[in-house]
Amino acid sequence: MNLSNDTDGETLIEVLRCMGHINHLLGRSSAAIYYESLISSVTSPDEVTSQILKILESGFSPQSSSPLITLLGTDAYVERRQMAHKSQRKFSVEMLLSFHKLQSRSTSWSAVFDVIDKFMKCLDTKVTIQEFGLRRLYNVNSALVVQATSQVARTMFEAAFDLFLFLSYLVGVGGRSPCCKAMLLESNCSCFQ
Repeated sequence: MNLSNDTDGETLIEVLRCMGHINHLLGRSSAAIYYESLISSVTSPDEVTSQILKILESGFSPQSSSPLITLLGTDAYVERRQMAHKSQRKFSVEMLLSFHKLQSRSTSWSAVFDVIDKFMKCLDTKVTIQEFGLRRLYNVNSALVVQATSQVARTMFEAAFDLFLFLSYLVGVGGRSPCCKAMLLESNCSCFQ
């Protein structure tokens, strides 16, 4: 990745920290649920994304608490709700602090989006597929290559998904946060095109 200066490196670290906050709050299952919505027709990816963003913005709260109270008991249910609320508050504060760090360390919000754009280009592999005819090789080396490739692909998908959630969250809270509102007004990043 070609970062032009130390500020770009610090900006990328802060963007990755924001993505880490999102990943920590949601866990790894959110990427799996989103992936499942892409390959199956049961639920649309847009619906999954909107539900995940609602969780990011306001925390998890089930539609009906009655089944959970019956399952867990009243005390355990109240304790879990308090833990979820505390986790959501911590996430909100961490994201706000990270947004302020992004704003203060970077020359402009356009510079932040330029760094994000460079990071996105690293996730684009432009893979070319070569065919070897009807020959198939099954040995330990090819099995290891397949395993390593699938792990890299999964990591790249999760990174792209976390970046997608970060940008979506940024746009969603942009109307309510003064620093984000200014950022959205001044940016002309290709991320939003």
